[in-house]
Amino acid sequence: MKHKGSPFADEISIKLHDKHGVEGFHAFAKGELFWKSSFERCSNEDTARDLASEAFGHLTLLSDINDVLIWLSDENPNYIGELFVDRYRYHRWSKTIAYVVIYHDDPVYREHLIRRAEAAFSAIGWMFNTTGNADQESFGSCSISDISAHRRISAIGRVRKTMRSSQIKD
Repeated sequence: MKHKGSPFADEISIKLHDKHGVEGFHAFAKGELFWKSSFERCSNEDTARDLASEAFGHLTLLSDINDVLIWLSDENPNYIGELFVDRYRYHRWSKTIAYVVIYHDDPVYREHLIRRAEAAFSAIGWMFNTTGNADQESFGSCSISDISAHRRISAIGRVRKTMRSSQIKD
């Protein structure tokens, strides 16, 4: 389970934790606790780092999916929908996704939305690898109506800025 090349490993810090006689590891990113494990689940720091990197990768992907959907909905006001990303299980330690999936009745408009979403994911650092026939995991967006206006403005700005810096027309 050694994945030293994880793009997420450098973004996290692992600390040994002992509370009320229960030992384990805690993982932090940007100063916030996002993952916990007991010694029963992982007994050394390398294993804890691998598991935490995987968890942080999932959280990063979910956050990026929501940011892209918010930006896409702002760019296409008539589109109110969901965005899904399929990812091969063996890519869970990398910033690689297989497919962007959007459901819409009009196939031409759906294809347009998918291409725009793919451009946004590429701009924020995700790579695409559509080859392989292994198991896939599917990740979806949350409802944008549940996201605060401040968070939406931040997401739109983030995607626009990265697309501009990547010289992708937003």
